[in-house]
Amino acid sequence: MNGNAMTIENKAAGKIEILRDYEQYCYQVVYYLIQDEAAAAAATCNALLSIYANEAFFSSTQAGQQEVIKQAAMREALQAFKQSRVELN
Repeated sequence: MNGNAMTIENKAAGKIEILRDYEQYCYQVVYYLIQDEAAAAAATCNALLSIYANEAFFSSTQAGQQEVIKQAAMREALQAFKQSRVELN
């Protein structure tokens, strides 16, 4: 593996580590809003995946990162709630 590939791999691993630090918080926000474990788990994954591509997130302060996580969690919780309402009809 060349140095460039290793740098990309290290960068990805660093991003994943940071996102794992926020995984529980993200899940708590989503679950609080939709009260469904399976839907909350899926919405949490979607929120974290959307943030993974956001380079600005990784250079933000901890407070800034937490706000981005909260916004993504709320967005995905709303999406999951809408989806569950559609499935009921």
